[in-house]
Amino acid sequence: MAFGGPALFAGDSLEERGTLQGLKSIGVLIGLNLRIQSAGITTEMLRPDIETRLKRSNIRVVPRAELLQKKTREPILIVNFSDTIRVGDVFAYNMELLLHQRVRLERDQSIAPVVVPTWSVNRVGSLRAGEADKLRGAVGQAVDDFIKAYHSVNP
Repeated sequence: MAFGGPALFAGDSLEERGTLQGLKSIGVLIGLNLRIQSAGITTEMLRPDIETRLKRSNIRVVPRAELLQKKTREPILIVNFSDTIRVGDVFAYNMELLLHQRVRLERDQSIAPVVVPTWSVNRVGSLRAGEADKLRGAVGQAVDDFIKAYHSVNP
């Protein structure tokens, strides 16, 4: 399943990195569209890589079962594939790695918090069916960008 909705943008600026300060744990969700799945990519192949990288960097990962039961309000790191096109046996993709957090409006604290992306990086690339390691590498680089941003404000 790919995550859709209105386009909201964040990035990796100093201000956006500041939103990572004090995070204690994060959840991980992966959104795959049907085209990228037809290239042989599954959440089961990506999730262990992502979670292992985060844990090795001393970032606590909320268990998936807890996320799915909506028993947590922790920030969620989302790997989302969108705009995938296929030309012959080549798949071109747009991958976004976004951290979504609950935020409250400064101007009116009585308004219920909303979940929005506060940090993100994008990757574009291509692969052929059977080149899952190439895509896993791109996801790993994006996760490493998150880890670097996280540790820049959580030394």
